[in-house]
Amino acid sequence: MSTRFIGSAPRHLLPAAGLIGLCLPLTARAASSGMGSEYLSTGEYAEPNVLFLIDLSPAMDDPCDSASTDPCIDVVTDAIAKITQHYDWARYGVVGTAATVSDDGYTKIAPIGATAAEIDAALASVSTTSVNVRNFAEVLEKLGQNYFPISTSPDDTDDDGDGIVADWTEAPMVYDCQSTHVIVIGRNRPQGDNQVTGTWSPSISPDITCNSAGATSDGSDTLCLYDNVVYKLYSSDLSTTLSGTNNVTVHTVGIDIGSTTVAEALYGNASDVTGGAGVYTVASTADEVLGAILTVMQDIRSGTYSRSTPIVTASGDRLIYSFYELTGDNPLAEGHIRGYEIDNDPLSPTYGEIILDTVSGFGGALWDGGDLLVSRPVPGSEYNPGDMDGVGYRDIYTFLEEAATLSGLATESLIDRRQPMDRQFVTTVGASPVVLDEILDVSAYASTSCTTSSGPFSVYDINEDCSIDSSDLQEMIDFLRGRPDATFRYISQERGYWKLGDAPYGVPAVVEPRLNNAYSMEPSYRKFLNQQQAADYPGMVYMAANDGMLHAFYLDDLPGTAVDEAGEEAWAWMPGYLLYRDKDPAWAGRALDLMVYGRTFLFDGSPVVADVWIDHDGDGQKSCTNIDPGTSTWADCEWHRVIVVQQGKGGPLTMALDITNPLDPQFLWEQLDTVDPTAPGYGVGRPVVAQIRDTEVSTDNRDRYIGIWGSGRAVPYGSSSGTSYFQTAEANLYVWDMAEGPYASVDGWPTAGYSVHGDNGHPEAALMSDGADGDSHYEQAYIGAALAVVDVDSDGDADTVYFPVSTTYISNDGESGSGPDPSPGSSGTTYISDPGSTWMYKACFDPSNPDSLVWSEFFDPVDDGGLTSRPEVFYAATTSFFSDGSLGVYWGTGSPYTRTSSDNGYFFAVRDDNPSSCTSYTTSAVTGGGCGATGVYTLDAGEGLTGEPLVYAGVVYFPTWAPSVDSSGNVDPCTAGTGRIYGLAYDDCAPGIDTNGDGSVDASDSDYVDVGGYVSSLTVTAQGRIAYGVQDASSSSGSADFDFLDPAGNPFLGTAGLAWMEVF
Repeated sequence: MSTRFIGSAPRHLLPAAGLIGLCLPLTARAASSGMGSEYLSTGEYAEPNVLFLIDLSPAMDDPCDSASTDPCIDVVTDAIAKITQHYDWARYGVVGTAATVSDDGYTKIAPIGATAAEIDAALASVSTTSVNVRNFAEVLEKLGQNYFPISTSPDDTDDDGDGIVADWTEAPMVYDCQSTHVIVIGRNRPQGDNQVTGTWSPSISPDITCNSAGATSDGSDTLCLYDNVVYKLYSSDLSTTLSGTNNVTVHTVGIDIGSTTVAEALYGNASDVTGGAGVYTVASTADEVLGAILTVMQDIRSGTYSRSTPIVTASGDRLIYSFYELTGDNPLAEGHIRGYEIDNDPLSPTYGEIILDTVSGFGGALWDGGDLLVSRPVPGSEYNPGDMDGVGYRDIYTFLEEAATLSGLATESLIDRRQPMDRQFVTTVGASPVVLDEILDVSAYASTSCTTSSGPFSVYDINEDCSIDSSDLQEMIDFLRGRPDATFRYISQERGYWKLGDAPYGVPAVVEPRLNNAYSMEPSYRKFLNQQQAADYPGMVYMAANDGMLHAFYLDDLPGTAVDEAGEEAWAWMPGYLLYRDKDPAWAGRALDLMVYGRTFLFDGSPVVADVWIDHDGDGQKSCTNIDPGTSTWADCEWHRVIVVQQGKGGPLTMALDITNPLDPQFLWEQLDTVDPTAPGYGVGRPVVAQIRDTEVSTDNRDRYIGIWGSGRAVPYGSSSGTSYFQTAEANLYVWDMAEGPYASVDGWPTAGYSVHGDNGHPEAALMSDGADGDSHYEQAYIGAALAVVDVDSDGDADTVYFPVSTTYISNDGESGSGPDPSPGSSGTTYISDPGSTWMYKACFDPSNPDSLVWSEFFDPVDDGGLTSRPEVFYAATTSFFSDGSLGVYWGTGSPYTRTSSDNGYFFAVRDDNPSSCTSYTTSAVTGGGCGATGVYTLDAGEGLTGEPLVYAGVVYFPTWAPSVDSSGNVDPCTAGTGRIYGLAYDDCAPGIDTNGDGSVDASDSDYVDVGGYVSSLTVTAQGRIAYGVQDASSSSGSADFDFLDPAGNPFLGTAGLAWMEVF
């Protein structure tokens, strides 16, 4: 008996293999990433510039307030480092005030465009000066005169050798639609700030004036020129080369400034003279410094929208679409997920079209899960109702292994296999100092004094009573559950009623009662499917979001109930990993960060749903004896429906739940690399669930279901201690037994015990030190995309994996204009590049050692493709068999991290003549059309893929986006750019779309169609249409920005939902 996977994840509905063989290439199992980027509106194309100006006067050596102990300069630099990490949507730089009285300039720390890692390292060496100079106005004048007007385009070379690629001689203002901000942070009013020229101190009214003695009434002004210069920057065009008015908005964060002081009047007036565009806020204590800066950042980042890939249900009558809003008055993003109706009647003239609901109030959708969650009450200290009916109090769960044996949660942990994240959780965990300490640092005050009147308060003392206990945990849980009057930790604002977070990097999953595109000849699996159908479980939509939770929404209303369930949240689940206060790696998100920073990345991966076999009794035989819909299948049927989801940009976690009964979610496992936590990066790929044959134990040969994923994209983040996650990143393949987890031993499930450290490779292993950090793995490489997993011989077992491997540096092996390779035997190169160089790799499963694959370099763009560079590949490859048994592999360059490049993108089409082997095979180009003789299709300047390719009906489709280019050939991100959908014949790259509307596809057609703005990944509907999302300058929160493309001559119209899983 064996299991065969056909097609991709459930959102890609591909024809059945047996049918395709009649006329078309066989589509192999190639799971895709489902990864979208943070889709851009016009305001997001050009990242805003944010330059921090820090007070370096001796006063900053003192604590920020009388109750604090840390030097204020350390508090400020720490806050800036955290913001540049968590708020990575801007270009940052840092300067300080002058070092001498006579100096009217500024101290250079990091130029605009520096990475978070570079800024973190630069801030580590910042210290105060010995002179009482706080020359804010002088610094702003010099920036306005000599820095902001620079017109030299930025490059990728560290010209001044300071360790930061961005340079002070390069233009900070790059695009005319790019906003530029200076955030001034200091205590008290300016000092030594009188060398401002008349041009830069224009008349304003009112004008706050002062001298060294204080405020003046005679109009003399020697030390309060700050508001004048702020007005000058705001009202001036500082660029001689960019069109429009390129001004600078100055914001002020005052530290411990009294309400009746000259400083208060001066900084307040500086905001007034800009019409309130510049924000003035005061941090009265050290604890409030971070919150004050976040208040400014919130104002900068407002009014933008983002959308993801549309998902079509297997039955073909629903389309699911998600997006989010940043309103400017909410520190959290407001996530939406909407369900639209598709006309599924083949006799209807609008068959396959969206039927917009004109009365719902959800932009034509039937429901909006984000809007509906607003009405769910969260009074605080409530208990889960446990009914998961989508009405009243929310049902929110987690699983913290340390809490599983506590008496108040032991029964739920063992029987329900979940823990209610509610008052019961708080009471139980709060009574155990050891377990509570995993979430909140109960010893934070062990060596620090605290008074309830003035603190200083630990970040974990949420209710600020100088004691860290269950009451603080209750405050945290209330906030996470969505209590509207819960307050942010340092931002002086209530949480509000909006509960659903954003998911810019995630794609939802939809599961209908029986997965009606599943078929099987295996008896036990048929019984499982029959049980699922007889149980009449509701259809569900699963979405991970940056509120830290995996949400389960009802797809439709349930029959026979008095309420409307469609779009309502049945339950939500927060990974236990997010509750831990200390993370290794340090960059990974934690639930508490929502209270501290507002919007941040926590959990926005793309869920994958699959049916898996777990050998309960260890006999090696698939069985399912209980098909009674009135009883559970957990103990009696060895088939399970599972959902596996990664943390996305929030961290390296991969989590699995059992959702056999979608209203009874049960914990399976959370997996991390505990051997080397710095090896994995962002979990932005998509796990693949597959069956393999495991013969490692000669007396126990068996089928085994596994999850497999890559190590994730390397994190461009370092620390003052010298740790760089670009240098410690590893290209690992993680193979994990689906039966693993805390209950395997309880239930007696046999498990494989695969390595938590994964299987490692490197494109330039000969140049690297194997195990430079002592773990016997090569560093400075990563696997950023999802994997394409192929069952080559149709026996149901996964055989071969195709995936890109990227280095964290530019290889100079054949590449032009690149930096040096790392020295042989070194612990890592100092030339870090984001992105680096990318090769396509192939790995084959070895049944005798299933978690140690055989790696092979499949395609080198330089050596095999004739290119002069190896551009980054962020999206998964897809595959399709040829009639001779060879396998076509298709992928392209492009990444949401490099959307303003002017370099050409590429699409690759390569044949593997022996896909089952990683030691004996040859590759050949898919030639013809735009692919030429090398199988390399050259895209336009700046053009790159925005989603993974899709092979359907003999055509390989892929979406791209290219920024606009001006007459000089420079990228112009201030317009929507050009989105395209390509359609190329899978076997010769000839045009595959009827672009001229003459009813046939031939050489007169173009290779692509233009679709407006930024286009998402593609989905095939049950009606045989290609659905896609698009984001442009006119997109708004109330519109449905998706469309359809009709393939020409599709012989399988309506058959897209036939194959999801086949068991022999």
